[in-house]
Formats: sequence, structure tokens, C-alpha cells
Amino acid sequence: MHCTARNNIAHYFFDKLKEGGIYLLKGFTVQATDQYRILKDSPFVIGLNGSTIVKKVDDASGSFTRYPFLLTAFEDLQPTEGKFFVDVVGYVTDVGPQSVKATGARTVEFNLTNERKRGVRVTLWGQLGDAMLKKKEQNPAVYSIILTSMSAKFHLGALGLSSSTSTMIIDSPEVPALQTFKTSISCVAVGDTSDPITEDVVCVGTLQELVDRVRADKSKKKVILFRNVVEITSIRTKNSWYLFACSGSKCRKGLTREDGYFICKACESKVDYPRTRFRIQADVTDGTMSTVVVLFDEAAEQLVKRTAKSLVEEQLKDTSIDAPILPSALAALIGTKHTFEIKSHTYYHFGDYESFTCAKIVGPGMDDADMSVDTVAIGLGAPPSGSLKRGSNLPPPTPVTGRKLRKFCVEDSDEDDDGVRVDRKDVTDVLDDRRDDEEGSC
Repeated sequence: MHCTARNNIAHYFFDKLKEGGIYLLKGFTVQATDQYRILKDSPFVIGLNGSTIVKKVDDASGSFTRYPFLLTAFEDLQPTEGKFFVDVVGYVTDVGPQSVKATGARTVEFNLTNERKRGVRVTLWGQLGDAMLKKKEQNPAVYSIILTSMSAKFHLGALGLSSSTSTMIIDSPEVPALQTFKTSISCVAVGDTSDPITEDVVCVGTLQELVDRVRADKSKKKVILFRNVVEITSIRTKNSWYLFACSGSKCRKGLTREDGYFICKACESKVDYPRTRFRIQADVTDGTMSTVVVLFDEAAEQLVKRTAKSLVEEQLKDTSIDAPILPSALAALIGTKHTFEIKSHTYYHFGDYESFTCAKIVGPGMDDADMSVDTVAIGLGAPPSGSLKRGSNLPPPTPVTGRKLRKFCVEDSDEDDDGVRVDRKDVTDVLDDRRDDEEGSC
């Protein structure tokens, strides 16, 4: 059972409770919760309070288990949805280098493999990642461990485990569960390859079916894939069609403006050369229903044949009050049909707004190699040929002065995004909204 003490009284128990000790508890509360618990099959939580009596006793009978792990087999793992944790055991052969996320958090990633050669991807955050690097250095060959209190979820069709603040790395040879696991792999050809635990992929042919399945699939264990022809009926301009992002090699976060400078809070640095990125919110339909699909740089450049930077510079040159909100290159997309590939994990829902992100535009001459699932035959449209690939002859970023930025910024007050131009204001005033909107959609 999960035992907890409120933060304001936790210090009462720091010296009274030690790991591995046997204690008599008296005067505690027992609560039932279905919102959050450390053990999946234990719905009750013990709550310690100021009147709880804690007394250490001897374990003369030896009836208590020192390491009471509830190990879950990889094949039985399912998304934890933030409501419980899992303990797992496996071996590690190779640990990747430490990386820094866009938020500044440090992570270490590696594959954990069980005795049946099934593997899951593990991400350890912060100090746990630091500890793992040191431990693996001390155990260069096959390193068997137990990871406690891990969160599980499927991402892009593969199962992954992520550490929590309660996670521990257990590698003591005294742990019976670890001894048993080491024995089980002693007669197995241990290597650095394993079969990943993957989720089911369901292919749908209509937007209506995609939306219905995503709304109904609360477990999010299945990948729902839509790959069919849609028509772009409009492009929303309320939050603009582009954003200014960090120019760091691995960071794409939106920027804020402080003291006249662009600041990337993820990198905690000033950005002198912001990168202009597409963020096109397009209303699309396939005849069964309409929904919003967001296109970022890769997919947007396939359609527009232009970079976001070039379109922004083009609009900055037009300072007339009647300048159009939408560049002609984007306006020309309205009414055109293309084959979009959309995956369910990009679904974003907030209030009455819901959207997906276009993974790529599919058509003749475009790379389909990563399509690894068998699908039923669905109609493929023919988007424009000769699409622009990322990094191919794109103009280098150039400094944008504050004066130029203030020349153009449009924000509609109409919720239906009907293109009514009601205001001109400093572009930096809406950067925070755009950044938050982008992160939500991703």
C-alpha cells in the first residue's frame, strides 16, 4: 500500500521511518482513491498524520519480505495514464549519451530487455540519468536492474517507460527478484538487440472515423492512422500562420519578448536570430466531416514551395492598411486537395477546439519508406510534385529588428476566423499565445 504524509508534517517521520525497518503504526487514516496510487492493484492509501504513533519492532519471525516489488512483464504493460506506477526488471547492454531537452531537463535513454528478448525504451530524468551513467560505467557488460515507480505510455507505436520522482534503480545482488532474473537469462543469448513492444495500428479511411475512434479510445494504446484525400476549405488567421522560434540546433520552442530582446525560456538564453516557422491551422474536409489540421515546417513547405521566412519578409514590405492577412501563396491553397497522413497521437483537445498535426503529405515521388503497417487500400491523392525538403536551399536566417517586427502583426477578434482584419499590433504581444498553442498541438 502507498503510505503518505502531508508536507507540513512529513518532518515528524524522517527520523522515525527508515528503509528496511519493521514498524508498528497506530492512529493513521485509510483512504480509497481512484485518481492516483503508487500500486495499480491497491486502491487504498495510508495517511500518516500528527497523531500517528510509529514504533520500531523486531522482525523475529522473518515473515516480512524485504523487497516487495510488484514486477510487471513487458508484454503485460499498458499506459499508466498518470494513475499508477509499475516496477520492471531487465538487462541493459548500452546506454546512450545524456541529452538536454528543449525545456532544459537532462535525460538518459536506453533499451531495457527481458528474458524473452522483448524490449522497451527507458527514459531517466535528471539525477537518475546521471546515476545510470555512473552505474553502467561500473558494469560495462550486461547490467541487470530493477526500476521502480515507472510511468508507461505508447509513443509513435512503441512502448516507453519514463522515470518519476519515486523511481529507484535497484541493482543489489541481495535482491531475490534480481537473483531470479539473472538466473533466467543465464541460458539466453544476451545481446544488444530486442523486439520492441508495439501497439496496434488501426487504419481508417475517413476523418469522421478518425475523430470518433480517437474520442472513444481512452487508453490511447492503439495508433489510429488516417491517410486519405482532404480538401483545404480555409486557413485560420486568429493566431497567425507563423511563429518566431528558437534558432538552436535542437530547439524549436516559441520565443517571448523581454526588454526588447527575443528570449527562449527553454534554452534560457537570448536569441539574436529568431527562426521563422510555419504554423498553419487549416480547416479540412473529406466529405464526412471537417476538422483542424496543423501544418508545421516540413509539411507546410511541401505544399507552399516557400519558406515561412520568405513569406513574412514579403508581407513586411507591404505596409498599406489594406494589405491581406494571408499571403497569396497560402490563400492559393484554399480549395485544393491533398493526401494527408495523420496519426492519433497528435490529437489536441481544449474546450470546443480540437485538432491534429499533419505528419506528412503523401503522393507520387514522396518517401513512403517509414510506412511499416499493412493497410487496406485507400485512395491516394496527387499533391503537387517537386516538394521542398527540409534544409534544401533554404535561405539562412537574418536578424530582424524590432522596428521591422512592429510593421506587421494581425489578430482577428472574430472566433470563426473569417478573415476580418480588426487590429494591427506589435507581433511580440502574441508570441506567448502562439508558443503555448504550438506546444498544446504537439
